[in-house]
Amino acid sequence: MGNNDFGNINSMGNLSYMNFSDGNGIILATFGTTSSNSAGIYLNLTEKPKQISFQFNNDMMKTFSLGNYKDYYINVSGQTFVIASDVSPAVNGNNMSFSSAGLIYVVIFNDQSLMNEMNIYDHYANGFRFHYNSATGNVSGRYASFNFYKDNGTISSFYDNISQMTVFNNITMKGNGNLPSIMITQSPIVGNMFYYGNSTYAFAVHDNPALQSSFVINNGTMTINVSSSLTMINKTYMVNFGGMQSAVMNGNILNATMGFNQQIRAGTTFVYLNGTDFYGMLNIQGGEVSISGHEITIKTNGTAIISFVAPPGLQKIYRGFGAMQYAMDRGKLGLQMSIENVNSTITNYTVYLNNSINAIVKSAQNGKVVININSSEPTGTVVAIFVSNSVIKNTTAMSVKFDSSFAIKTTAADLVNETSTTTAYYNVTSTENGSVIMIYIPHFSDHVLEIEPYTAPVSYNIYY
Repeated sequence: MGNNDFGNINSMGNLSYMNFSDGNGIILATFGTTSSNSAGIYLNLTEKPKQISFQFNNDMMKTFSLGNYKDYYINVSGQTFVIASDVSPAVNGNNMSFSSAGLIYVVIFNDQSLMNEMNIYDHYANGFRFHYNSATGNVSGRYASFNFYKDNGTISSFYDNISQMTVFNNITMKGNGNLPSIMITQSPIVGNMFYYGNSTYAFAVHDNPALQSSFVINNGTMTINVSSSLTMINKTYMVNFGGMQSAVMNGNILNATMGFNQQIRAGTTFVYLNGTDFYGMLNIQGGEVSISGHEITIKTNGTAIISFVAPPGLQKIYRGFGAMQYAMDRGKLGLQMSIENVNSTITNYTVYLNNSINAIVKSAQNGKVVININSSEPTGTVVAIFVSNSVIKNTTAMSVKFDSSFAIKTTAADLVNETSTTTAYYNVTSTENGSVIMIYIPHFSDHVLEIEPYTAPVSYNIYY
């Protein structure tokens, strides 16, 4: 965090506190001078705090922590608040106490990304789960199945259960790397996500309709053999990386590369996989990429990040939609997002082509989608959003608001060539399962996009 992320330091007795500048959090701190004069911070909450943890196949609890000890969270009016500290708390009902002879800090904050993490945990704990046979290496799920042999770092027969076809014949990973210890696990983690990591490579495969998969390899080689039934198209783009490589080695690997938050940050190389009933995207950042026939090889002396996604919504964006490819080829497309209702839960998959951009779906209910979007760069861009019929019923009569003002409807061809710095434009294209909304954002700071069915204004005639 930068210096501008925080407000002024204030004091109240022996308690110091500082708010986040955006109003979404507060830091509490105090200090005890001796063991007999220890200090404490005591919280009386509106509900009993829950531990942020993940249950794995061996029924052991593993906790990912922001502070030195286990973190907790509470839900208040639909908002998630995380409580982290450098002191292990005592929890009794709705009360938390933090005591120490030295410095104590407690951080309490509300952040949409943490809300997303709680949703991911809920999907992990309660959603469809992979079944793993450690003897045979078979991993079977509702949407995806494959074999994994950790002894030689091979994934084979990666199968899409929806399209009923093999996507990858095999994927091999080998080398002599030095990935962070947080990525390494001695046995695969099995839930609705299958995860494995050693010092050279790590990967995560989600059992969801998008077949979302992420891989990272350090000082090694990864070979991907694509099914011969798929057509491969290779594209190279200039992409703003937005600090992704540093995130790999500084401990932010879990979200930055493994796609735990159902977001994918683009690399410079995209490989599109196209079949009769299938459309997927591999994107690669880092390393030397070579393609021969249906075999893709990534070699790196550093770290390479490889992501794969094939959500039904993003398939509809590409199939037969030339304006989208035109914008991507010319670096005018900032992100693609697919918003769908999966297992009665609103789920969004995002592919970022400009890694300076961040977008969060704030709400998708009552026939309306609200998205917060920002960028560290001021230049405008085009975003493409697929909204499933299960979220908003399919209609070309959509309206889009940009910071509470109506955007202007235009053709897709005109939109991708727009250069205005003041006016937002949009285009709607209907597909079989939803609508693709392309939006031209004229400039960047923090913005709010609202998408909902168009309602014609009501007019009244008064006769005298």
